[in-house]
Amino acid sequence: MDGPATRHDAKFSHDQDRAFRARIRAVRALGQWAAGRLGLAGAEAESYARSLVETDFELPGDDDVIARLMADLPAGSVGAEEIRLKLLSLIAEEEAGS
Repeated sequence: MDGPATRHDAKFSHDQDRAFRARIRAVRALGQWAAGRLGLAGAEAESYARSLVETDFELPGDDDVIARLMADLPAGSVGAEEIRLKLLSLIAEEEAGS
C-alpha cells in the first residue's frame, strides 16, 4: 500500500533526517568556530568540534552546547546569546544548503 499517508510519512521522515544532519553539521561548524577562539587548529580543532557534537546529544535543545561553550571559552569573551545566534545562523545555512 502506497497511499497518501505512506508518502506523507516518508516525506516527514526524510525532512526530519535532513534537519538532524543539518544540525550536526552546524554544531560541528560552531565547534570549529569555538576551536579557533581557543587557539586550536588542525586535528585538535576537529576533535573539539566532534566533541561538541557529542555534547549536543546530552539534552534536547541548545542549552547543553551553549553551556559547554560558555565553560570552555574565556570568561567574558562571548555571551550565551551570541553563541545561540551563531548556532541558529549556522543551522539556517546548513538547512539552505542541504
